[in-house]
Amino acid sequence: MLDALAVVLGAKTLRIVTEKDLQAALHGIVREAGYDVVREHDLGEAGIVDLLVTGRTGEPPWRLPIGVELKIKGSPSEIIRQLQRYSLSEALGGLILGTTQRRHVAALGGRDTLGKHPFRVIHVGGMRL
Repeated sequence: MLDALAVVLGAKTLRIVTEKDLQAALHGIVREAGYDVVREHDLGEAGIVDLLVTGRTGEPPWRLPIGVELKIKGSPSEIIRQLQRYSLSEALGGLILGTTQRRHVAALGGRDTLGKHPFRVIHVGGMRL
């Protein structure tokens, strides 16, 4: 599930200006790929994750959905703190960081888990306008 979703998220080059543009574009791409997805899902004390993928369209929802956080800027240390908060949520079955910054991929990639959740970092191929 996690790896298949990561492939979908990283498959296209996007023209973006803001993180909200990136969120809107990837929301559409994930839906077109046949996934049920909501934007800005509230995880309670853990915070608000940009995208929550709950399963495949037309199939029963996954027991635990996948949270997707999107970044176009920010320091790796700020991002990891945010993701660590999300990793405390019992409502998630995995986390993906989608970023336009290769430095984020270099600094945060290479790990399979974050907390108790499966974790992936992908370069989403954004092109800033």
